[in-house]
Amino acid sequence: MQIILYTVVAIVSKPKALKWAAAKLTQLGADEKVVSVTTRQAELVPHAPPGSNDIVTSRG
Repeated sequence: MQIILYTVVAIVSKPKALKWAAAKLTQLGADEKVVSVTTRQAELVPHAPPGSNDIVTSRG
């Protein structure tokens, strides 16, 4: 139900919705890196997908 509320709020104020989502993730004990990405404070860094050692650079 909260995700629906966050979606509605995001239509009006994306920064507020991201702040709420980050607070919820913190409350649930999410890793700091996940919270940082959620708040858009850190750049995304490429990683290999689960089960692979190689970073995907194209979808072909």
